[in-house]
Amino acid sequence: MTTLQPCLALALAVLCALISGLPPDGKRLRLPSLWCAGAYVLFLAASTFCAIKLGHLDDQRAVIASIVTGGVVVLVCAALSEFSIGVSIALATAGACVPHLVRADSFPAVSLVFAFSVSIGAVFFGSHKGVVAAGLLGGVMTMADYLGKAGDQIAHRALVGVALGIALSVSAVLVLTILKTAPKAVGKFEPGLVAILAAGAGYAVSRWTVGGDLWIVMGIAAISGLVVHFLVPVEGENSPLRVGLASVTWLALGTIAFSMLRGFGMAAAVLEGSVVLVLLGNNRALFTIGPVLGLVVYRVLRDASPDSSRALDLGQHYGVTGLAVGAVIPVLFTDWFERNQVGSSIKDAVASLLWGFILVCLPVLSIVVLGAKGASGMVVGLGFSGFLLAYRKATGAPTIAVMVAAGAANAVAVDWIGDAMDLTRQQKLHSFGWWALAMTVAALGILVVTARKAEKEAS
Repeated sequence: MTTLQPCLALALAVLCALISGLPPDGKRLRLPSLWCAGAYVLFLAASTFCAIKLGHLDDQRAVIASIVTGGVVVLVCAALSEFSIGVSIALATAGACVPHLVRADSFPAVSLVFAFSVSIGAVFFGSHKGVVAAGLLGGVMTMADYLGKAGDQIAHRALVGVALGIALSVSAVLVLTILKTAPKAVGKFEPGLVAILAAGAGYAVSRWTVGGDLWIVMGIAAISGLVVHFLVPVEGENSPLRVGLASVTWLALGTIAFSMLRGFGMAAAVLEGSVVLVLLGNNRALFTIGPVLGLVVYRVLRDASPDSSRALDLGQHYGVTGLAVGAVIPVLFTDWFERNQVGSSIKDAVASLLWGFILVCLPVLSIVVLGAKGASGMVVGLGFSGFLLAYRKATGAPTIAVMVAAGAANAVAVDWIGDAMDLTRQQKLHSFGWWALAMTVAALGILVVTARKAEKEAS
């Protein structure tokens, strides 16, 4: 990895912004709420402090650089959300290059930190579509690199996530250029155009950097994204049959990718299919990718802690408990977000900060109390929450990026606080009491802040 890749990604972001032109109101920048920005920075600072104090870190500067990079990407994407979504894709790619640059010799140790910091931004800036896209895609491309590095069977696998990000950013530029120059000629063929260019990007990365069967997986992923786009339209009712078929399509893709390239193949396929839906602006269909995304995060968890996460046995109590908790929490966040769209007041910033605290406490609580199987069940449950949310008539919640944030936090925590799995039953119950109390206080704080905001708006 050299400085060429992030410079190229930044150049593509600038090019995409120039092609997009001025928004309808003529404002290039929309500065995010200072309250929400301050809460986000405070949250990242607290997370960094906890990582340094609790984590087994041998390079604190690399962790700090990754967290800061994720924060910068989120804030810039929030300011540029009125431009084409391709800007956010390119900026997320540039940010994903930083963990390679600051710690190329042991990339897996710090890569998930960037995934967490960029995806948790959706909690604070969920109304900005660019932040949600950057959180989802930046997190997934980093996980693809992580799994590629962990396998390390083929040269350059650890760079495929970034390479795909750059190639797909080029596709976004081409799509935007064609739509700008010949909008009438494209017309209803836009979904097909997006899928073809995305498949071409995947083919180029496969042939020029990795080789093997990756190009097959990328082609199937692009087609799957196109199929799901038509199964789950942007507007209108969602029938259970369509949502079920869409989820089965993604699971079939994940099965094929895993059989050919293991977890690395699944992560690359999810990235490719997600970009197709993001470029088409179909956020509803993104929820159907939840189950296979949960499996990707589970593979990351296994590689982060191979000794403690051997297999997911749903027949055991802790695994089932973790699965239920992981599926419920994102649904609760979505209900809160849809009723209380994050705005610019201090109450919104405080509520977002408390939600971020809960999403960090959740993996710690699952690891300490439920152990490895409970933690495994929780990350899989996070993915299945997307399946539950896909049935809703309409939702603009950034939950899909929040799933990535919670999953990345779980994978990081299982390595840093893995010693807690050896605690006695009494010690676990004692820890559970304190963590549960902290989460209860945070939940009550959210209810109080939200209630006061609602009363103020009603009056």
